[in-house]
This record gives sequence, structure tokens and C-alpha cells, in this order.
Amino acid sequence: MSQPLPNRSEIETLFKSMETGDYPAVFKRVPPEVDWTVMGTHPCAGRLSDFQEQTFARLGKIMKEPGIRLVVRNVIGGGDQPWATVELIADAECLSVREHILVVYAVRRSWYHCRGKGILG
Repeated sequence: MSQPLPNRSEIETLFKSMETGDYPAVFKRVPPEVDWTVMGTHPCAGRLSDFQEQTFARLGKIMKEPGIRLVVRNVIGGGDQPWATVELIADAECLSVREHILVVYAVRRSWYHCRGKGILG
């Protein structure tokens, strides 16, 4: 029997870990081939293949505490849909007082690729 696809609530719960800075909880359940798109015109904007390395590793060095906290804005898909898009908002301040980052992250994931990899359960 095939493992059921996660519903909207399960997806939202998974990504809510980012609100407290518990990024490992998300990254251990979401495979690296997830399509991350960072909206905006700042240096971290664009489509990222290695989100953790290209975003958090770079930004962690230039942000004021508590760093970047991503808040779930919306989940589209999930449940009967074999994919989901998760919109996340980041509001953070750079060490340079003049820099303030407010970005929207869009995460698109086909859940079929996660089956049997311990990601959904």
C-alpha cells in the first residue's frame, strides 16, 4: 500500500519549524532537490538548487540575532495533489543598520519523489 500524500496541515506543520529557527527539522524531511525560489531583487533572490548552502550559510554571517525566521504564509496543494507550494515570509535585519530584508520564499515540491524515503512519515 502506498504512503498517503501529506495534507496541507501536515505540510504547514513541517515548515512551521522554521519560525523558531529549527531548520534541521525541515531539511531532514525535505530532499535537496526541492525547488526553492527566493523572490526579490536582493543578492539571494532567484531559483536555488542548494537552498541551505546558498541562502542560510551566506545570510547567517550578515544578520542580526535572532537571524532569519521564516513564517508560513500559505500552503497551496497537498492532500490529493501530488505537489505543494509553500510561501514563507522572512523578516530580518542585517548587521549593517541600513539593510533590512523582507522576502517571500516559494517552495514547490512534488511529493511523489519523497515516497519511501522516510520524508513523509
